[in-house]
Amino acid sequence: STYLVFSFFILIDLFKKKFSLVPSKSFNIFIYSISLVIIISALYFLQSKAGYLTFFITLIAYFTGQLIIKEKKYIKGVCFIALIILSVIFLYNKSTRFYYVRQAISQKENFINAVSAKNHKLILESFGIDRISLWIIATEIAKENFLFGCGSGDIHDELNLKFNKYNLTSFSQSKYNVHNQFLETLIVQGIIGLLLLLLWLFYPFFVKKNYTGNNYLFLIFIIILVINFIFE
Repeated sequence: STYLVFSFFILIDLFKKKFSLVPSKSFNIFIYSISLVIIISALYFLQSKAGYLTFFITLIAYFTGQLIIKEKKYIKGVCFIALIILSVIFLYNKSTRFYYVRQAISQKENFINAVSAKNHKLILESFGIDRISLWIIATEIAKENFLFGCGSGDIHDELNLKFNKYNLTSFSQSKYNVHNQFLETLIVQGIIGLLLLLLWLFYPFFVKKNYTGNNYLFLIFIIILVINFIFE
């Protein structure tokens, strides 16, 4: 899904820069249109929640930057963003991929209590969100190795110790990682490594040339990375 979302914005960027794939202008537009439809269809059928989230957030960021901030087309920009938000609401309510998320929100008090009590059995059986349990465990390990981390060679041993502690045998059998690059970096390299990762990721947002000459593709790429780092 990460590659598909980035491919979508590469095509949009090429189209805006009037890059010709073929000599015929009408056939050129046809190829772009078909390619975009294929990408969006493939993204939908992948059924990746992170992919959906990445796509819609980057779309909103793109239209906000391009139409509202740069081109000052406020009405057009707001209409596009409103359409995106309505699509998000529709997908959230209709897609089975968000069933457990909807259930957690509808029973938020029980869900919060389960998370606070580190009741992994309830989190998994009632709410089916295994990443929450992984992140709770990762946070525990990170606190124990806060400054310098435990090292990349020991992370699976540290995770398995916690999995066994909480009787999460399916996690250890599946050799789960943290499913969050920020937490994984914090565990492996400590707070120093995490700060370096954040600096590497977000420094380009403070470089002026990335905002000039329609050079938004690089920033879109970083937004895609950041969102996916949260879940993978």
